[in-house]
Order: sequence, then C-alpha cells, then structure tokens
Amino acid sequence: MSTSYHYKTTSPAVLEAVRAWDEKLKAFHGQREAMTKIFGGPGSPMYSGNDKYVGGVKISASRDLDVHWCRPDDHGYRSLRTAAKIPKGTPKEARPAIKAEHEQLKALWLEHCPARISADDTWKAIGLDWGAIWLSGGCSSSWRAPCTCISDSSSAMTATRSKAPRRSWQASLKLRASKYFSNAKPPDPRCPPAPSPIQR
Repeated sequence: MSTSYHYKTTSPAVLEAVRAWDEKLKAFHGQREAMTKIFGGPGSPMYSGNDKYVGGVKISASRDLDVHWCRPDDHGYRSLRTAAKIPKGTPKEARPAIKAEHEQLKALWLEHCPARISADDTWKAIGLDWGAIWLSGGCSSSWRAPCTCISDSSSAMTATRSKAPRRSWQASLKLRASKYFSNAKPPDPRCPPAPSPIQR
C-alpha cells in the first residue's frame, strides 16, 4: 500500500517552481504524443526516480519491424535498436539500404524524442529533500510541521501549514526499524555463541 504526502506553502518561489514543473511536464507529454506523427505511435511515458523519459513508441508488433525495433514490452512499446538487425539470408546488395534507413530512423528519434526531464531542481526550490521523501514524506529538519496540499486556483497550490509537530525522518526510520526487529527473540543464554570463522 502506498502513502501520499501533500504540502502547503505561501512561498512565491515554491509556487513558481511547481508551476514551472507543470509547464515542463506538459511540454514533455505534448512532444511524446507528437511522436505519433513521425513513428506511428506515441512515446512511452517512462520514469526513474524523479526523472521522466521516453524509451520507446507504441507501434505494431509485426515481425516485419524487428529489423529496426526491439520486440514490444509488456505495455506494447518498442524501442529503436542501436543498429539494424538484418535478417539472415538478406542479399548483400540490399543491406546498405537497410542500414541507411536505420540511420534515418535514429536521426528522426534524436530530433523528435523529448529530452529527459528531472524534478530534482523543483524539489530543491520547494525546500524538500527528495531522498527523505522516500523515507518519511520529505519534511527535512527545516520543516517544523506537516503540510497538507500545494494547490491554488491557477496551478494546484495553496498556502498554509498545519500546526501538529512532525517526527524527523531519522526518527521515522528508527520507528520503522523497531517495527521490523521488535519481534526478534533474545539469544538463548544456554547456547554458546558461534565461533568466528577466523578463530582456530
């Protein structure tokens, strides 16, 4: 089960940072969808940590395309091969044309595939440590209280902090660790400790 964390603030810098990220994300998805005009299908909305990128396009799974495209993933997206996979038995005189076509596809990919985007700078502008987000929702020591939601009429951001105190991420980490190890049984005093591997 996942947990969602929301934050409120009145800081103009934070509001501007989130609006800027919304615009960057909108442009990314626009370019991703526009790949349909070039390759016949939209780009894949992939992510890794705070990054978003395109790894393939949703096109036909036909084996006829295997010369230039990898087989579809679980979601039907195919990534462009680094080099053409020329079928066995292809005449030598036909191979240069296949390679040239692949180079054209690679050039089109570089031209139309949106660049990888990262939310790291946005988190920094907001004042949150994204690493701590994975552990406790992102409130660092500078945040004395939990927050609820960043939203207003223009870009989903509002403005107040709640008053309840919040544990630091270190305390949260200790609490989580205690849950895992609280049921551990103490060593049996009747049993001697196992000898060290280096003892002789």
